[in-house]
Amino acid sequence: MRLLAAFLLLITFLGSTSSAVAEVPPEVQMAAEAAFREGTELFAQGRHQEALARFEASERMDPGPGKRFNIAMCHARLHHPATAWVLFRDAAVEFEHGGAPDRAALARARAAELEPTLPRLRIRILQPVANLRVTRNGVELPVDAWNIDVPLDPGPCEVHASAPGFAEWTGRVEIPDQAFAAELVVPPLQPLPAPPAPPAPASTGAQGLARWPGWAALGVAAIGAGLGAYEGTTANARWNEAKPMCHGSGGVTTCTSQGASLARSANGYATVATVTFAVSGIALAGGVAWLVLGPSQKGATMGVQARF
Repeated sequence: MRLLAAFLLLITFLGSTSSAVAEVPPEVQMAAEAAFREGTELFAQGRHQEALARFEASERMDPGPGKRFNIAMCHARLHHPATAWVLFRDAAVEFEHGGAPDRAALARARAAELEPTLPRLRIRILQPVANLRVTRNGVELPVDAWNIDVPLDPGPCEVHASAPGFAEWTGRVEIPDQAFAAELVVPPLQPLPAPPAPPAPASTGAQGLARWPGWAALGVAAIGAGLGAYEGTTANARWNEAKPMCHGSGGVTTCTSQGASLARSANGYATVATVTFAVSGIALAGGVAWLVLGPSQKGATMGVQARF
């Protein structure tokens, strides 16, 4: 009854008390007053949740400490003592600044009545780490709110702690509807395992570098085969040109001067073709052997395995 009497007193004296910070248009003031009156009727009927919604709507349209006081009264009836306590204290400060010490005293008295009944929870951090983030029921807590007793409304409370490079921790506690003091300890966060190192990209390059002599030898073999074919073809053509100019008798071949010149040229081209084909064959055999059995390729593969 004492709380209801105080509430009715505010209906009479404080319902229209508004903030002087900003001008509120008359249309908005009338809507705020209508919402306030609806809230008053709902509160008198014991419909405190609905009354809270109307008072909050009135406060948003036309703020004032009297409306904040009535919102605090609703929270007190809805068993939200911590919220009501904060709002009573805020209203007391605003009343004091507005030159209403009697109303400020009333708001402080309501807060003082609630204070011994407040549930309190201390979130203790055992080992802070860089960029640690702590949330309570989804709301991030500043560092100054750690390791102190904080008044809370009754109900479930969930605490999360997280930091880059560490596994997230979650703790839960139920806040009772009575005076209560507890401590929720956040243990040292566990470091996350280091991610596996990516495969070294140098392995492919090292293997390719070890195989280049074999490919070079095959290139030499291809060039030599082409050059040898050209030289051999040229030698055969020169012999065909020289034959009509050379005649043999008694094991002796006699050529005209032009025929002799063509014969010498054919011999030179034939010699170059023979040497070139020989070099090409050696390069071909060496290149294939290097690519298939070369120790450099094996060495490169073993080097990659050693890195792992």
